[in-house]
Amino acid sequence: AEEADLHLPAAGDGDVALFEGLLVHLADAGRLDADFIARHTAGFDDALLRARQGAGSLAAVAGRTGLPPERIEPFYRLFAGVER
Repeated sequence: AEEADLHLPAAGDGDVALFEGLLVHLADAGRLDADFIARHTAGFDDALLRARQGAGSLAAVAGRTGLPPERIEPFYRLFAGVER
């Protein structure tokens, strides 16, 4: 954690919610590679739907992770800004 850009100590199984929320954020921001997903995944649409149901907003992610939204949102923006 000392060398990390961000440290997000999610509660319990909050890491699942954190990454479900990241998936939703990337989809909404247009940062998913549709061609790669089509070639290399199965069931992606169902996975995205489940992610939206469980972690479709920052408030939902915050509630499941125990992290405040203002700690989660910068992580999502940072991740979305990385070149593919």
